[in-house]
Amino acid sequence: MSYKKTAIILPDGVEYDAICLLQVTSPMRTLASLNSALEKFIQNDVDSLVSVREVPDEYNPHWSFTCNENQHLQIATGEKEIIARRQDLPKAYHRDGSIYILPKRLLFWITILCMVKQLPI
Repeated sequence: MSYKKTAIILPDGVEYDAICLLQVTSPMRTLASLNSALEKFIQNDVDSLVSVREVPDEYNPHWSFTCNENQHLQIATGEKEIIARRQDLPKAYHRDGSIYILPKRLLFWITILCMVKQLPI
């Protein structure tokens, strides 16, 4: 896996506490959602904040499977019994790539935006 290096040029004398990555592939985000994300990031003790979307029930990890060493299906979460009713499934989320926020102190130390204390929005 290779990573593309990106140069970030900041004006002389300007100090920043955090960096917000807004991917161009998500042009429909609103100023209100960006302001909400920044507010949550500032008010919480987290390593980063990332925008997420709820996983549809049919793709929930509790209804997903992997193959074991005998090529038999097993529940991807490792549970022995499947959750039968959709209403009983726990919520699951995936990163949608619209907003990533991280403190400046972590910018040059990470290669993948997946922290231990990451807050979804």
